[in-house]
Amino acid sequence: MLEMSDFPEGLYVYQTVMTFGCEALYLGDYLRALKVAAEELLQRELSLVESDVAAMITEFMRRNNYPARMPASVELRCYLSGEIVLLGGDVSPYPKLGLRLLMPEGVDVAYDLPLSESCSSLRLAVAQAARVKAESRGARVAVQVDREGLVRSVDNAELFAVKEYTIVTPTELTSVEGRLVAKAIARAGLDLEVAPLVVADLEEADEIFYADHRGMTALGRFNGHPLMHILAERIAAYF
Repeated sequence: MLEMSDFPEGLYVYQTVMTFGCEALYLGDYLRALKVAAEELLQRELSLVESDVAAMITEFMRRNNYPARMPASVELRCYLSGEIVLLGGDVSPYPKLGLRLLMPEGVDVAYDLPLSESCSSLRLAVAQAARVKAESRGARVAVQVDREGLVRSVDNAELFAVKEYTIVTPTELTSVEGRLVAKAIARAGLDLEVAPLVVADLEEADEIFYADHRGMTALGRFNGHPLMHILAERIAAYF
């Protein structure tokens, strides 16, 4: 496994792995997602031993002086060549993963993902371009709307919308963090529906939130409409 500046250029698939105390969280789930993406986009079968990857992540983080009692992340990449690369990620300013204090504004941006919805350099580049479009409209977050007008994602993550006490996600949950949110919703005694959403639905929503390796994020506004974070905060307690 390569590190930092030793990695090649070109197409890759990736997973950003949540960690705490220099140890990977939910690593088996992240490795399964990485293997699926590698087979789909790179036509490669990965043979990764979870215990070996876990030990390498811990050693890497300790060697690079990551804090021992704070959430952080590392990124695992698999390149078209088959090489696996480990990169350092963010250190969270919060003592535990939960609802972030930041409540950014979001706007709808029309775009489709190339070839696959798996986490890849292709998807990342398109999401970055969408974020630039959102920023040109005074927002920090892009809500993806496809060519048919259906909501797909928010800030390159799976979206959850709340209207009164109904929580809806517009896509089947495939990410590690999205599935963690679904479990947290169940633990909070709430129900989750999978159903199509359009922009008008989000403009009438009470809350919009999502989760990634940084924790859960609730939007403060969408297309200028103010949003709350009451249920998001309740769900985050179980995340």
